[in-house]
Amino acid sequence: MHTLLAECGTRLPELSETDVGPDAHGAALGTALASIALRPGHRDHDALFAWAFDADRSLMTTPNAKIRHLARRWMPAGPELVGRALTRLDAEASLHARLRYSSATPRPKWPSLQAEVIERRATMTPAMLWPGWTMRLLPPARTERNQRADAFRRGCSTFLQLPGGPSKLNYEQAAELLGNLQIDRDRGSVERRYYQSQDLTPLASTLAQLAYALDEHGSPINYARRRTLFTDATITLDTDAYAQICLRHGWRSGL
Repeated sequence: MHTLLAECGTRLPELSETDVGPDAHGAALGTALASIALRPGHRDHDALFAWAFDADRSLMTTPNAKIRHLARRWMPAGPELVGRALTRLDAEASLHARLRYSSATPRPKWPSLQAEVIERRATMTPAMLWPGWTMRLLPPARTERNQRADAFRRGCSTFLQLPGGPSKLNYEQAAELLGNLQIDRDRGSVERRYYQSQDLTPLASTLAQLAYALDEHGSPINYARRRTLFTDATITLDTDAYAQICLRHGWRSGL
């Protein structure tokens, strides 16, 4: 910054109440700074953006506003800088916001998906997250009681619906898409039990990237159809026949 100011005559750009746009001096200084901020190879690339971001935030009347209001100020500068703003705001955002804006991923993006896209994603998602993905998302071993794997899996599947979705889509609505009715239990299992005092970044990053991968590549199974066909009212278990099969094969019935 000092180098650029020296080359531009050591005078800071000014903006009076009568100005209708930047003058040549301000435009030259701004262009030079922008080229550095937008060029990853420059040594001051990250430091300059951090300075510009913090300076812009200090001018706001509500510097502690939510991630949406802070990041949208960068929209005129293009999607790249919006993404960098989201990355910078990620650590102070809620899990819901981190998922919606994919701010914990290498490529944050402004949410623009319609409700129909989220509904389609829900048809490709089981009510309880796949066991393989669940194992990847479990935090380091914990000793708290009352940890329920089924609630954690349901909570993760519900959170999976949030990335890129419309602003009106909340956790409760996402849970309804999957038929997950124990909303507080499932959400609390993720945030307050398994991930209590844990870094949520791996969870937020993985779920957001998995959501967009589902949107792009699809799933061979229509889970919405399964949920419609196989319900408590349509499924019965012949316990006597089950016990006989277990006895025949030497299995434990668990009954």
